[in-house]
Formats: sequence, structure tokens, C-alpha cells
Amino acid sequence: MSTTIAAMDLLPRSGLDRIVAFCLDAGKPQVLAVSGLMIAGIAVADWEVGLDISLGILYILPMVLAAIVLTPRSIIDFATLNWPLSML
Repeated sequence: MSTTIAAMDLLPRSGLDRIVAFCLDAGKPQVLAVSGLMIAGIAVADWEVGLDISLGILYILPMVLAAIVLTPRSIIDFATLNWPLSML
């Protein structure tokens, strides 16, 4: 079994693997801060483009990032707090 794990360490890591590893190493406050900044940036961009283009789908990215460190109930709360931003 340890041979398999050692062999997996030699494989190139994808971008997603690096992001998840960073989030797990960074800790909950840092991950939530980055997620909040992403949401704020998306909200500003969504407001700037107006009704012509909807950027609502982009709100999924910070939610997935936050879900790495949140409990299921906290994920629901986080999504509920961010839902009004997608309606701008």
C-alpha cells in the first residue's frame, strides 16, 4: 500500500489538487476570506455588466472553495447569505 502512495506522489498534480492542498493547509479563516473576496469580485463584475450578461454561474467557484472547510449546515448558511448577490 505504501508503494502505491509513494507512486502517487511522483505523479504531476493537477491545478485542482494544488488548490485543495493549499486550502487544507491554509485553514478555515483564510479560505473563507479568499472565498469572500472572490464573491465580492464576482458581484462587482456582475453589477458592471448589467442585465446583458449573467455571471451567476461564477458564484459556484467560491462556494466550492468554501465547501472544502465548511460543514454541510455552514455551506447552506453561506449559500443563503450569498444568494441575494446573484440577484443583482
